[in-house]
Amino acid sequence: MQASERTLQQLLHSPDQYVIPVFQRYYTWGTDNWDKLLEEIDELVQAGNESRRHFMGSVVVVPDAHQPGVSPAYHVIDGQQRLMTLSLLFCAMRDLARMNGWEELATELNETYIVQRFKKGRERYKVYPRLRDRQSYLAVVDGTEPPAASGQIEAAHRYFAKHVESIAKDETELRRLFEALTARLDFVAITLGSENPYKIFRSLNSTGVDLTEADLIRNHVFMSLPIDEQDEFDDGLWRDLESRFVVDGTLKGKEFEAFFRDALMRDGTYIGRDATFEAFERRFPSGRFDARSVVSDLFRVSRLYDVVRGAVEHENPEIEAALRAIRQLNVTTAYPLVTALLERAVDNDLPLSRDRLLALLRAISSFVLRRFICGLSSRAYSMWFVAACRALESDPTAQVLEFLNEKGWPADEEFQRRFLQFNLYQSKYDRTILGALEMAIQVKSEPVGLDGCSIEHIMPRTIDEDDPDGKAWILALGAEWRRVHAEWLDTPGNLTLVGADYNAGMSNCAFEIKKPVLGGSKVYLNHWFRDPEHLTWNSEEIKARAKDLADLAVKVWPGPKLG
Repeated sequence: MQASERTLQQLLHSPDQYVIPVFQRYYTWGTDNWDKLLEEIDELVQAGNESRRHFMGSVVVVPDAHQPGVSPAYHVIDGQQRLMTLSLLFCAMRDLARMNGWEELATELNETYIVQRFKKGRERYKVYPRLRDRQSYLAVVDGTEPPAASGQIEAAHRYFAKHVESIAKDETELRRLFEALTARLDFVAITLGSENPYKIFRSLNSTGVDLTEADLIRNHVFMSLPIDEQDEFDDGLWRDLESRFVVDGTLKGKEFEAFFRDALMRDGTYIGRDATFEAFERRFPSGRFDARSVVSDLFRVSRLYDVVRGAVEHENPEIEAALRAIRQLNVTTAYPLVTALLERAVDNDLPLSRDRLLALLRAISSFVLRRFICGLSSRAYSMWFVAACRALESDPTAQVLEFLNEKGWPADEEFQRRFLQFNLYQSKYDRTILGALEMAIQVKSEPVGLDGCSIEHIMPRTIDEDDPDGKAWILALGAEWRRVHAEWLDTPGNLTLVGADYNAGMSNCAFEIKKPVLGGSKVYLNHWFRDPEHLTWNSEEIKARAKDLADLAVKVWPGPKLG
């Protein structure tokens, strides 16, 4: 190992090239990082004292195999974010110099710190990013049109261009900035021997910047390939897999990480949230797996996982509705089991019929919802649903239903009893439950959209004893109106869905005013109020409507049918 103190000038004003290896992160610095760097640089410029310096940290590199006639190349193991950021800052300064006709300074910046003047192709660039950042970075360096999804690299260039323009009003000020950057930013440059770059990278990052589980898995897969095959692999198989978790040009790391964990757990082996990479490494030890085969299989599973998480709709409307019910309950702990079920449904060797798949998906949401209404804990779900994957043997339908029943699947009688006075409005599933009940009774030929609907309390949330409407409610509820109000206010029988305009119009009005408005609503849950027998609203009426809704809930979320 060789270590020496170097300025930025000594690092970049040389024939050396700094290559960002494929196992490194993409460029991720943002506004906070840029602000901090610019603040430090501005202090150097303002000080105007050559003895004033700023330490930028270490740059750790491993030399690439040297070839005669080729510029020396080094893999950047630590310091890539700083090197790329400073290179982008130099590009912004060069562009400003060119725009103002300060050609000598522009040429010095470009041909001394950004590119190698007499080299072509890859060798031309002082800093050479990994494949996915490369197109955006080279567009900035070469002054060409940036790609559509340029991300943080183009954002950094724009940010620095704006800053440099604001502080450098003439060539002298820009050169002062240039000299501060090149001569007074210090690094410790550490050049390692011929060790494996990835092993060094993992060692350095074990106590440094945290890598996500997905980062570690990606790096483990790539390092199973020869270096000269990694770009092609990245541009092909890996990009196809990763792109399924990219939104608006940004990789959603948490979702990608969750996919790996759920994909691994679908065999019935539970994995802790921070142990996904360890599990992957055990499953696919270094030097003992085919990266292309593994990633091709993960891509196949990712297409099913897209359906599970709702990125793509299932082609069958009933199955999509059952999947949507699981998503609405936010039971992501069930995703390994759901993925395994969908996998069996398309596997010719282990077929699962559409009807049985549908029954099992509905069973999952029923199991969760019934336990929720009955106040049973969800703490063990992450382990239970994974363990249920092991029940997918010769008769998965019966085995999974039996497994869930053993864990505590409330029967109809208990579910209905608890449903009557369940505090629905203050629960996390209030809209989900009311929406599901409404959809269950809608006539398919005359559907009613619920997007613009809100939850309405029939008996209002506040009763003003001095207000005429409040007095009407007190009269309707009886002598114990305070107890009735507290006991039944947020329960299913007193809640419904109405359009926003209906909700605003009814407010705390008396029931005789609300009833015709509710009766005129197109929402099917409100057909109750069209019945001329329901002339008042009190605890008995609320309880009667709650019983009707509980009877419906038993059908929407049925209990286990064993045997």
